[in-house]
Amino acid sequence: MDSMNDAKVWKNLIDAGCDSTIINDFFKIAGTDQLTKRLMLLQKHRKRLLDGIHKCQYEIDCWVNLLKYRHKINIKWILSIGTEE
Repeated sequence: MDSMNDAKVWKNLIDAGCDSTIINDFFKIAGTDQLTKRLMLLQKHRKRLLDGIHKCQYEIDCWVNLLKYRHKINIKWILSIGTEE
């Protein structure tokens, strides 16, 4: 790669959330299977990103369930007002 393309790739890797270790490893990879090794490195990073998204989605789902549960309890409480004798 020439320096212009290297700079674009470097910026894209940073924008994709790669840390300096991943970026340095990416540029150190050389040889006949360079493309395969680079793709494997990026695939690992992609998996870490997706795992983070899934964790956040789970936490959001827990909050939604908590709010639904709280709402359900409040409705039961409101409906029970005045029915006690």
